[in-house]
Amino acid sequence: MMMSESPSPPDGYTPDPEAETAMVIGAFFAALGERFPNESGLLTRLAGHHARLVAKQQHRVVDEPSRHSLVLTLAVLAAYQELASAGAQAAVIAA
Repeated sequence: MMMSESPSPPDGYTPDPEAETAMVIGAFFAALGERFPNESGLLTRLAGHHARLVAKQQHRVVDEPSRHSLVLTLAVLAAYQELASAGAQAAVIAA
């Protein structure tokens, strides 16, 4: 049996995991900025911390899906670490 290429989706959607992952992380960080408005420079700190974590953990990437999973997981870790170090740990856990 010969396999054929899968047809294009009717709505024209083409998956772009890298762009979609970046959008999810951006929305997550933005929501944290709204949830913790008194945390000065939070979005900048989150982005910087996240970038450092991603750079340090590249050795864990074994394929493209693992790259996107790692980037998402490290966004959550960066947020937890930044907010915990700012004294907002109880609010993070309650949120």
